[in-house]
Amino acid sequence: YQAWQDIIVIRDDPQELDAQIVQVRAQVAAAEAALVQATAMKDAAEIGNKAYQDGMDEMAKAREQIEEIPEPYRPSLPGLPLDFHLLPNAYWKSWVGVNTAQAGLDGARAALNDLYAMRNNPHGTQHPRGRTGRARGHPAHAG
Repeated sequence: YQAWQDIIVIRDDPQELDAQIVQVRAQVAAAEAALVQATAMKDAAEIGNKAYQDGMDEMAKAREQIEEIPEPYRPSLPGLPLDFHLLPNAYWKSWVGVNTAQAGLDGARAALNDLYAMRNNPHGTQHPRGRTGRARGHPAHAG
């Protein structure tokens, strides 16, 4: 209910609405910057993931060659650091970052569009329960 009252105040006070628009524009700009940063991190992680895949392919080839050496003379392959094995996970997490940043940007843009719509059509804002006072789509309030 309080959120609805806040919307009415914003709608009915043009200065408050303009202030909200300025604030949400800044949020959109910050979300755009976050998406650029997340994309750059994903690109870097993609390079690391490619190196991981190439390294694993080379290790498999080396293992095949070593297995041709008789057992008593066969050297062991060196272990790889844990960070190397975590590269695919870092790549996956970087995509999560991109998707999260994109969702944040989409939300900020939607909020800005809602504020512009409110400014352009101040009386078009309706109560979420509609004209009947019943919650729309809720089976307990169907009548």
